[in-house]
Amino acid sequence: EPVGAAAGKRRWWPWAAVVVALGVAAAVGVPGLAGERWPYEAVFGEGWEVGASEGGDARAAGAGYELTVNRGWRLWKSAPAREPEGGVVVSAEATLRGGAGSYGVWCHGSAASGDRYEFGVSDAGQVTIVKRRTGTEGAVLYGPAGGRKAATERIVAQCGQGGGGGVTLRLWLDERLVAEVADTEGPHRAGEVGVFAAAAADRYVRVRFGSFTVRPADAP
Repeated sequence: EPVGAAAGKRRWWPWAAVVVALGVAAAVGVPGLAGERWPYEAVFGEGWEVGASEGGDARAAGAGYELTVNRGWRLWKSAPAREPEGGVVVSAEATLRGGAGSYGVWCHGSAASGDRYEFGVSDAGQVTIVKRRTGTEGAVLYGPAGGRKAATERIVAQCGQGGGGGVTLRLWLDERLVAEVADTEGPHRAGEVGVFAAAAADRYVRVRFGSFTVRPADAP
């Protein structure tokens, strides 16, 4: 979708804890579709969308997944997994390979509607948490604020249950908590998760995701 456009108008086919894969390829399957086996760890060649569009290109890159986004556009791709109920932690290892823009993960989303919470870091190291809803501009819930710039970053996001029916949103970079906010105004609910990249207005951006993991928020 064009950056700055109302979500849903145009879209193209996205605790710091070390998650250990327990025979992932054979045993994990697709959470929500295969007995909700956790954690889900992405095998990017299986079930992730690839191909080119007006907005850019998505492809498997070795064992990773690469988004190349044309200037002024955002690509967000869904994982072939649904969230667990009761809160979710999504983590990814991301490397900026070229250009300028922002990138990260999202949760409590819907590919059909465009609703989601985006947890992003920019090429300048600024972090944001943005709520996107169909037919509206994204609402910035946190930031932009200084995070930390590294060649490769471990991005960890939590969409957890909050008080009064709200959602608590937290963002870590390389095991350091950098953002926390609550959404109590029509919060999104458990749904889909994924990755995204958004190019600057005047430059493209290319981001490689080396890993992507989903687990329940209360998992050890």
